[in-house]
Order: sequence, then structure tokens, then C-alpha cells
Amino acid sequence: MKKSIWVIIIILALGIFGYYGITAFVIKGNTLSSEFGQCLIDNGAIFYGAEWCNHCQSQKEMLGRNVVKVLYDNQGYIECPENQKLCESKGITGYPTWIINGTKYEGIQSIELLSSITSCELSYE
Repeated sequence: MKKSIWVIIIILALGIFGYYGITAFVIKGNTLSSEFGQCLIDNGAIFYGAEWCNHCQSQKEMLGRNVVKVLYDNQGYIECPENQKLCESKGITGYPTWIINGTKYEGIQSIELLSSITSCELSYE
């Protein structure tokens, strides 16, 4: 009886540690680098959105904290409710919207598409 309890405890412990170890590895291994964010800016990409916009939040989650920070810090992200005149002058009618070298891309854009449009290499930390 005692042996089977120990076996169950060991299996549960390995399962829990294995899950959290793999999860931490996957999250860390799939975080886009700040260099990708800087490359987007260097190649004329600007993300227009609104804090309350669920699709904008999804886009930010796809980009990850490193890229979002670079966009915020370098005027690569424009909060349209706070910059209405600017957004109106750019023809922004919905969120999220990207303008990359004068071309407008409405809705959530995949990381792969942003990489392709800007020729920015996908780099991870």
C-alpha cells in the first residue's frame, strides 16, 4: 500500500514539475525580441489602437511585452482616443490598424505578415 502511494506522489510531482518546466520554456522561447520591435519602427510600421479595444489587446499579446515596450517608447504605437486628430488625419476608422510605409492594414496582423511586409527577421529571446 505504501509503495503505491509513493508511486502516485512521484508521478504527480513529475507531472506538475514537467508541465511548469515546459510551460516556462515555451513562454520564454516564444517571446519576440525588442530588436524585432525596433526593426518594425525602423521600417515605418506604426500601430494605431485603443486601450479598451479587445482586438488591440490580442495584437499586443501576439507581439509580446518586449515589442510593445519598444513601440510605446518610440512612438510606434498611437493611442487613438488620446490622439483623435492624428488618427483622423491618417484615416483610421477601426482598431487595430497598422500603417507601414503608407499602406494601411486593418485588423489583427500576424507576426509573420508584419515580418514579411517590413523584412524584419523574427527573433526570439
